[in-house]
Amino acid sequence: MKIDRYMVNLFFEIRRNLPHAMQAEMAISNPHLGDQMVALYRQTEDQNIKLLVKVFLQRAGEDWHAKVSAKKRRYRGAEVADSVTATTQNKRATEKTTTNMPQARTKSKRIYRGQVVE
Repeated sequence: MKIDRYMVNLFFEIRRNLPHAMQAEMAISNPHLGDQMVALYRQTEDQNIKLLVKVFLQRAGEDWHAKVSAKKRRYRGAEVADSVTATTQNKRATEKTTTNMPQARTKSKRIYRGQVVE
């Protein structure tokens, strides 16, 4: 992957918005930076980070952008996201990067009689 000045600025903006534990794992000199970005895009829920990563991968090339773009298929006349392919690719990407990127802790929800309790 060829990295230009605009991508360097995007990388540091992405890194700045990540939690501190994940910042240490992200390095621009990493040869698997593209795979880390794809895994980060699928792992995070923050829309700002997703947008920055998507722009970064668009600049990296069409093959990298295709890994995060949603594939559409038609079912009974309606377009449906191809979630089966995305989940299998997500599993493969997380298997590769589970040792590289720590999982973010999420607060579990408590449900009582079908209602979310705080």
